[in-house]
Amino acid sequence: MPMKPTARKSRTNATLKVFRKSLVRWHRSSLGFWIESAALFLLVLAMVNVLYPAKPALQKVPKEGDIAREDVIAPFTFFIEKSHAELESEWKAVIKAVPTVLDFDSDRTNKIVSDFRSFLSKVSSIAKEGRPIRKAIEEINSLNPAMSAEAISGLIRNRDAKFDKAMTGVLKDVLDRGVIASREELALSGGSKVAVVKRGKETTRGVETILDSISATNLIKELATQLAGSGQLRMETFVEAVSSFIAPNIAINVKETHSRKEEAKLGVATTKGTVLKGEMIVRAHDVVTAEVAEKLRSLEMNKGGMPIPSSMISSAAGRNILYCIVLGVLSAYLFLFKGVFFKNYSMLVLLSLLFTVAVALSAVILRFDAGSVYLVPIAITSILACVLLDAQIGVALTLALSVLFAVFTGLRVPVMLVALSGGLAAVYSVRSITRRYEFYRAVLFVSLANVLCILGLELFRLTPMAQILRASGFGVLNAFASTFVAFGLLPLCEHAFGVTTDIRLLELSDLNRPLLRELAMKAPGTFHHSIVVSNLAQAAAEAVGANSLLARVGSYYHDIGKMIRPDYFIENQTGKKNPHDELAPKMGSLIVMSHIKDGIELAKKAGLPKTIVDIVAQHHGTGLMVWFYDKGLAHYLDDGISDIHFRYPGPKPQSREAGIVMLADSTEARARSMESPTPNRLHGVIKEIIDDRLKEGQLDETDLTMRDLHKISERFLPVLIGIFHPRIGYPSVERDKNGNLRKRSSGKVRSETGGRKADR
Repeated sequence: MPMKPTARKSRTNATLKVFRKSLVRWHRSSLGFWIESAALFLLVLAMVNVLYPAKPALQKVPKEGDIAREDVIAPFTFFIEKSHAELESEWKAVIKAVPTVLDFDSDRTNKIVSDFRSFLSKVSSIAKEGRPIRKAIEEINSLNPAMSAEAISGLIRNRDAKFDKAMTGVLKDVLDRGVIASREELALSGGSKVAVVKRGKETTRGVETILDSISATNLIKELATQLAGSGQLRMETFVEAVSSFIAPNIAINVKETHSRKEEAKLGVATTKGTVLKGEMIVRAHDVVTAEVAEKLRSLEMNKGGMPIPSSMISSAAGRNILYCIVLGVLSAYLFLFKGVFFKNYSMLVLLSLLFTVAVALSAVILRFDAGSVYLVPIAITSILACVLLDAQIGVALTLALSVLFAVFTGLRVPVMLVALSGGLAAVYSVRSITRRYEFYRAVLFVSLANVLCILGLELFRLTPMAQILRASGFGVLNAFASTFVAFGLLPLCEHAFGVTTDIRLLELSDLNRPLLRELAMKAPGTFHHSIVVSNLAQAAAEAVGANSLLARVGSYYHDIGKMIRPDYFIENQTGKKNPHDELAPKMGSLIVMSHIKDGIELAKKAGLPKTIVDIVAQHHGTGLMVWFYDKGLAHYLDDGISDIHFRYPGPKPQSREAGIVMLADSTEARARSMESPTPNRLHGVIKEIIDDRLKEGQLDETDLTMRDLHKISERFLPVLIGIFHPRIGYPSVERDKNGNLRKRSSGKVRSETGGRKADR
């Protein structure tokens, strides 16, 4: 029996679910994690080698006018390459000498002549018919609108075979010379010669021999003067009649012309001499002449085609050892001191991507011009690493990249120092950034660091002031470009890797955001509860070194799902009847439980980051709804009941911040329900909540330690005392009928809050 579609779909989904769980188990396993980390390490190493192929470190090529620092002897025989300007000049010369190819259209020429003869024959027929001159002119004009009435009249009066033969001969002679649509086309093609291809034969002529409509008419006038005979009208008739049939019969063969020019370019030699192996190119301390500069440039250009010598193999090995040391030290730092990031594979991928992007950008810049080394934008990676991860990782990444850049440029210390100073200045400027517009500080700090470092280095090296100013300009440009590129990439990295920066959290902490305003309007009790929970969570997170801003913002949004059905939650039932009194316990628990699912949907719809959505999903864990469970025991006494129907769906808190919000949420709800919340009783409530969550295993998947929990309880207490502290009762005043003071009651101490039931 064939399987039903629904059954097949269920089976497929089950298989995919098992596969996903297997991948998760593999990733979480120690072996799987180390294999993935090693693969990532090797991938980054491979990318560095691709971007910077292993080869002997190239020294800066001296330019014309420089002083050679050392003897340069040709290590192999090579050709002296012509400069681009020289090649361009020679190419233009040979291209100009190539004649433009023109195709002569013989068929079109014959047709034009044939049409002209036919026209003359019709004119003769009309003239013989003896029609009135006016009608004859109109009929001929309809055959050839280009002719004027006077010319047509003269053509009718001069009807003889000799005259027609002369006109036909001139037309044919002009067309045989070739008429082009526009001489501008020939001018654009360049050159003084043309190659006319006529009936398979090619002849080379001067470009001036090719006619256009104007020059063709002028030629007809010259020939008409000789052949038309006496009389102005007779000559004008001759010229107009022939000119009206002149049409282009020759065209440029663009494809063939281009092909011949390219072939001519290929014939130009790209070299102009040879340097033999062992030949002295320049001696140390000599001035580099134009000729020597050409030889040095050609030497560098030809190094790419050398056979791989042992020196190259040694250089490749040395460079890769240095690459591995830098990457290994960086990995060791993350493993020993930043375990949270090292164990998070997505963060490792982000870090690797930032590292590779910095290397790629430097590769592009360093290959354009050796003088632009101060444009290497290490600050982009420094800024993004600091904002997305933390300042310490930003510093570590800056140090690693600075050392690598020195290796890339042949162990040039100035490059490393400028990259290091700019990167560290970038980290310092954004380490405590809280608003996106504050990125301008990075421009100022990085510019100042780059300029000061460049100034010190170049003054020490006795560099001319003009070059120092140019290098300083590169440093300032680097600062501007790095900052603005980092600013543009930040939202993309946040979204792609699910990173929630403090900047984003501060934007979400605005209580005037639509989602929080809606919560305050629809569920004011829940909103006030969330504010109190945020105060508790922030204080506790600060005590244990967790992200206090994430804990506070997560607390604001943790109960947003309650505004879907606000009246079913006790904090919003001010003076109203409790709808749970009329519902079965299971139904009531499902309604209360739904605020988790509703909250997740609202959070995702509002575009809240994953860290906030996780707190919404995890702040109850798999906890038991005790009030409904007790009610269910009484309601379902005969049928028996399982606590599974009265537990939240989970998952349990996965981060310290989610665990802190769970404790703060339960503590505030329990404290709010107390009749007289004294400090001792509040302390007892805090301890009871923490003990209960520990026994239930709700905090097992967080990194909270027993010491952390002790600090959390110590920070909860003063916050709760500040909220539920007693106040002195205001004395009431009684007055008599005349409004005079009669009696004043004694002040009594009372609690600020009344007893309330716990949050369900």
